[in-house]
Amino acid sequence: MTSFIPANPPGEMARRIREMDWSSTLLGGRETWPQSLRLSVALILASGFPMAIRWGPELVLIYNDAYRPILRDKHPEALGRPLREVWWEVYPELGPLNEAILRGDREAFFAEDLPWTVQRQGTIVEDARFTISYSPIPDEAAPNGIAGVLTTCIETTERVRKEKALRVLNERLETEIAERIRERDRIWHVSEDLLAVSNFGGYFTSVIPAWTTLLGWPRVFQPSAWRTAFATRTARGAGSPGR
Repeated sequence: MTSFIPANPPGEMARRIREMDWSSTLLGGRETWPQSLRLSVALILASGFPMAIRWGPELVLIYNDAYRPILRDKHPEALGRPLREVWWEVYPELGPLNEAILRGDREAFFAEDLPWTVQRQGTIVEDARFTISYSPIPDEAAPNGIAGVLTTCIETTERVRKEKALRVLNERLETEIAERIRERDRIWHVSEDLLAVSNFGGYFTSVIPAWTTLLGWPRVFQPSAWRTAFATRTARGAGSPGR
């Protein structure tokens, strides 16, 4: 009657499920569980992903080892309890969503980085993010042919926080770079020093306005114009007829 859980399966949750007095819960003794529930329990226990089953009209919770960190302080009391008692703080959203799957009103649900405000560490209220997938568990004996909801849930809170911090840092760096460029441009236009930019060949590619003001050299780099200006000033400096 309990062959869906091996005699000595690895993991804490397999042991807890095996040793728990289910007759005191809404699911009743394990010997009364339908085959669909037994197979679903075996499925989640064999998975390395955080998975849970929400079974029956009360959405009674059964979960695997990987799901424990999501519950935090709600574990282990969450095992065998209705969803509204476990995730009471988000049940106004979570309850109708799961109930709609049970009724067959929706086939499944998937969301990435879904935000929920949860309380799972004493009195601490936190904004958390989860990527979740809810799927109906078929059972011919159940109303609408659906007896439960199979849940796969991966917490993404830290990743979302790090990505947000990285975006803020990038925006800050972009702002600082833009400010430095504006300051450079301001100095470039008002300085009376003969500043210029040259390439690795030693040729000027850009000069500040002071070159035009003081020497009459073109501000825009045009090789032919620069050669003409340079030749003219060289000739004048040498006392040629063009002086």
